[in-house]
Amino acid sequence: MTLFGPPSIRLSTWFVRYKWSVPALHVMTRLFARKQDLGLEDKEMGNFSIRISTRERAIMELLH
Repeated sequence: MTLFGPPSIRLSTWFVRYKWSVPALHVMTRLFARKQDLGLEDKEMGNFSIRISTRERAIMELLH
């Protein structure tokens, strides 16, 4: 699992310590520094929602 975010954002301690079934990589980038919400969408997951990259933003993150 690869998570992208600006350098000012840190992952929560519980997330870092959790034993995920796949390796977790946190990539800090300034790719969307001027418009951090550009290309993000909320995805409903039962009783809560999470903010994820759109397909287009995800491709840009991977190519960066």
